[in-house]
Parts: sequence; C-alpha cells; structure tokens
Amino acid sequence: MACVLGVRLSNYLTETLSLSDIPKYFWTDSTTALFWIKRNDQWGTFVGNRVREICSVTKVNQWSYVPGQSNPADLPSRGCSPLQFSKLAWWEGPVWLKGPPNSWPKLEIKPDEALISSERRKGTNLSVQINLNAYPNESKWYKRFSQFTKLVRFLGWVKRFIRNCQNLFVNKEPFLSTDELQESKNTLFSLVQGESFPESGNSVNGILVERDQRGLLRVKTKIIERDDDYAFRYPILLPSKHHVVDCLIREYHLKHSHAGIQTLLAIIREEFWIIAARRTIRSVVKKCVRCKRFTAKPPTTFPIQLPLDRIRDAATFE
Repeated sequence: MACVLGVRLSNYLTETLSLSDIPKYFWTDSTTALFWIKRNDQWGTFVGNRVREICSVTKVNQWSYVPGQSNPADLPSRGCSPLQFSKLAWWEGPVWLKGPPNSWPKLEIKPDEALISSERRKGTNLSVQINLNAYPNESKWYKRFSQFTKLVRFLGWVKRFIRNCQNLFVNKEPFLSTDELQESKNTLFSLVQGESFPESGNSVNGILVERDQRGLLRVKTKIIERDDDYAFRYPILLPSKHHVVDCLIREYHLKHSHAGIQTLLAIIREEFWIIAARRTIRSVVKKCVRCKRFTAKPPTTFPIQLPLDRIRDAATFE
C-alpha cells in the first residue's frame, strides 16, 4: 500500500523538523485502501500489518479521498516529458489544497464491498453466528420464523446493523443487496451445520465432506470432475431434522407451485445435500394444507334401504 510510504515520510519529516504540533492531512485516490484504514478490521496479513502501522501513527479522521484526475502524485507514472513535468502541479499540489479545509472537495463514495471483504481474515464472518448462539438454553431465535426468505432477510438486516455500528461507513440502502443476502444464507447454513455436526471431520454419517472458503461443509460427490456448477458438484450438507431445513424445503415447495416429492428432491439436490432427503421432504409436503385440500378424497357414505312406500307395490311393475 502506497499509503504506508506517505505515513512513514510524514512521520520522518515531523520528527526531523520538530513539527509534531502542526495539523496533518492524508489523501488517497484508492477507495478500497481508504476503507481498509477507516474500518481497521481483521484484515489479512499483508493488508492488516500495514493498516495497523498506519492507524498507530495517524487518526482515521485525517484521511480523505481525492479523485484520480485531481491527484498530482500520479502524473509522473502516467508518462510525460521533462519539460511538461517541470510545469505540472506535481511540485505544488492541486490548487484547492491551498484554500481553507472547508473549501476542500467532499465527495460521497461508495466502496466496492466485494473487493474490501476479499482481504477480510477467514473465519471473522462467523462472529454473528457465535453471538446468536450466546444463549443455548433459551429457545432458538430462528424458530420464530416459518418462512425461509423472512429468516434470511432478518439475519441480513441484523448483520448490516452490526456492520454499521462497527464501521464509520453507514450503509443506508433501502434494500439488501445480493451479496448481503448470500452472506446471510451462508451464515445461516453455518449455524445449522454447527448445531447438527459439531465434531465433523472428513466424513459425516459416511458421507465424504470438505470445507469451502466460507467454512461450509460440502459433499464430495462422484461427479466432481463434471463440467457443471460448483454448487451442484459440491452441494451444501444439511441435516434431516432442523427447523431451518424444513423452512427451506417449504420455500422450494411453494416456489415451484406445490411440486411433488420427486420434483423437489431433484430441484433441491442442485444446491443442497439433505441427509435422508426423501423422507424429510415427504414429511414437510404432508403438512401442506393446500396440497391436502386438493388431494383429499371425496367423502363417501353407505347406501341406505328404500322407504316402504317405494317398494310396497313393486310387484305391479313386473
């Protein structure tokens, strides 16, 4: 990170020239590096060491964003002749920097969350899962929901609230993004696997498994060499008896127009591997009230005898 060089140079100049009392401001045109510094989270080794060095010398409010076209530090790297270089603003900086701080540009930037999170240390995304299990003796919080979509969205809003409380950047978007929903699902599946398979090795109930980058248990099927989706070749392992699994099956059942057992088994298998899947799906489908209504047999009654006035003169018709 080039920000480290700037901090080291600033620290050297202030110590050499005895300018420790003057205000200092730092600028960068990398939104990703800026949010790494402002959030100061559990980043990977390379980024984490440099962010800690920067935060140990500077304060978060000393860092600001400057657009690339207004950053004179990039002028030599873009290529120019010596004559052009001598006349460029590289020697004095941008014009607006000479004015008071309240006249400096203040831009609202939206960081690339995927790029920022790519440097997050593995295993830190399970912090919400650990907090949700803080009270094991009480009723499970997810049993308050009967719909899988509402369960995922609830967890997504909780994770966003925690992230906004921990970081300076506050996400005020009115809707959850696709990445947030997927992260919520992964956290939920990790919670289910942690409760159902607490001591899992390379196999669970005779099924070969392995952990992916998010820590989820995935089944090593016999078609891993097939040119197909990763989720189909390595489906997520789920238990047969769990409230979240029942909600997931019910969600697929309603989404696919009250599909039958065999159809649901094929659809769910594209992404998940449920232990004793056929039996589990059958038990969920049997509880569907609408399916019971349309598959119920009409009521039947035994025939009764005819009244006496209908059969008294029956011989006259012979």
